[in-house]
Parts: sequence; C-alpha cells; structure tokens
Amino acid sequence: MAGIRLFFVKIKTEMNEEKTGINVVAFGEILWDVFNEDKKIGGGPLNVALTMNDLGASVSLISAVGEDKNGDLLLNEIAKKIDTSSIFKHSTLPTSTVDVILDDNKTATYKINQPVAWDEIQYSEDLRNVVDSSDIFIYGSLASRNEISRETLIKLLDNNALNVLDINLRAPYYTNENLLGLINKADFVKFNDQEIEEIIKLVYGQPFEGIEDAMKCISQYSGIDKICVTKGDRGAVFYSDREFYYNSGYDIEVVDTVGAGDSFLGSLVFKIYEGESPQNALDFASAMGAYVCSKPGANPAYKEEDIELIMGAVK
Repeated sequence: MAGIRLFFVKIKTEMNEEKTGINVVAFGEILWDVFNEDKKIGGGPLNVALTMNDLGASVSLISAVGEDKNGDLLLNEIAKKIDTSSIFKHSTLPTSTVDVILDDNKTATYKINQPVAWDEIQYSEDLRNVVDSSDIFIYGSLASRNEISRETLIKLLDNNALNVLDINLRAPYYTNENLLGLINKADFVKFNDQEIEEIIKLVYGQPFEGIEDAMKCISQYSGIDKICVTKGDRGAVFYSDREFYYNSGYDIEVVDTVGAGDSFLGSLVFKIYEGESPQNALDFASAMGAYVCSKPGANPAYKEEDIELIMGAVK
C-alpha cells in the first residue's frame, strides 16, 4: 500500500443515538465543495452516507484524504457523525476539492480537480471485511475514474449486500465499458434524466421513447429491478418490480442544487430497505431533495417537521 497510511478515528455520533440496525458502507469521493470564499463537505457517497446516518443507519465510509489541513478538517467533520476508520491518509496526493459554479437558476456545475487522494483507494482484506458486514453498499461512477480505485471497487462489488449505484457522468471521467460493468453489478441504480438518455444511447445503443422506456430497457438488459430517475424541479420516477411510481416535485425557493440528488437517493434507499411502500418512499425522498435545494450546501441540518411540511405542500 505504497503512499497510503491507514488513519483511525473514534466514532462520534451527534444525531440519532437510536440506530435501526441497517449497516451501510459507502465507497468513493469525499471532498470540499468550494463556493467562492466558502467551502462545505461533500462528494456523492459522503452525501448519501450522511443522509442515511441521519435517518438512523449505521454508516462507514471507504475513501482517502491527503496528509494536509483540508484532510484533517474533513475527517474531523465526518467523524462527528459516521465511522471514518476505513478512510485512508495518502502521503503524496492531496485532499479533494471541487470548485462549484452556480448559474442564474442556482444549478451547480463542477470543476473536479485531479489527481487526489480518493483516486488511489488501495484494496485490503480489512476493506473486504467491512463490506461483507454491510446490508447496503453505496458506490458511484466518478470514483472509478482512476485504475487503482476502480480495481478496488470492482473487487468489493462481489458481496451479499444491496449494491446501490449512483451514476455521475462527469466528462471525461468515464467510459462505456466501465459504466456497463458498474451497472451490471448493481441491484439499485439512480440516474438523472440527462444521464439515462446518454447511457441508453452510448452504452446500450438502443432507441427509446421517453424515460420510462429507457428505464425498462436498462432493467431488461441488466436485470436491475429498482431504477430511479430524478428530473430536477419536475420531480422523479421510480421503477420498482415492474411498476412505475411518480412524484411531480415540490415548490421551494432554490438556493443551490448541490447534493440534492444524493439526499434523494439516500432517503429512497433507506425507506425502501425499511419496507416502506415505493410511493411513500419516493414522496419522502423527493421532499428531502427539495429541502436540500432550499438550503446552502449538500448537507444542511434539518428536523423531521421540515420534511413533513414540504410533503404537505401541493405543487
């Protein structure tokens, strides 16, 4: 494991002392989202993990930071809520930072710097044991942009957990072959509406008519029976066990869209795993995503009544 040192942090939990018994492991990027002069913790797997922790899951992260000030600060923030004992310190690569640019509609685009520490997450039997003890394994497509982390992820995907894939198409950090491999290992996958259109054309090379047709096509080819697609302020579609469920979104004043899809995914997976009905789970997840859009950054604090208030609103 040249260039990498294992870093252990005691678990501290500030919220949800009562856990559900659901064990979640998230793999991939952890970073600082940089907004002009401000910065907030982020990264898709981290955002999903924090959401699931707040809902009551026990969560561990597999990732890496640099031996630098940003890494120390990031670890301290994460350790307030979730297990960081599988986050490594890389001796040569820096902690990840992403420049966030908001357009006039407060929609975010990202400048992702590289190489960074999470590009080189080395496989170990300790990581194998962590994943083997999990109920749900969260992973995204971005963390596989580098061969080292990609090979580690592929090894860890052979497990008995529910494999949940969050597609993040950030050019030029993906290939058709890699995307197909990640999808074929998934039990549950999330796209946005632009991503599913691109993947159905590039990866599967199939004609389609509308999002529902694309979802059924991917399910047919991959065997995945749970697929969700977010559509921004137009809500989301969830395909579960050959049935479609819809949420048309909620009226909120958007501050920024950073992390909204991640909070949506974490909420949806948690509620489905708990046994909630697909429609109720989708409605809750959509409200969570809307709430995140109404606050700055990817991981705003919230109370249960905040989500209930949004769910009570009619678009």
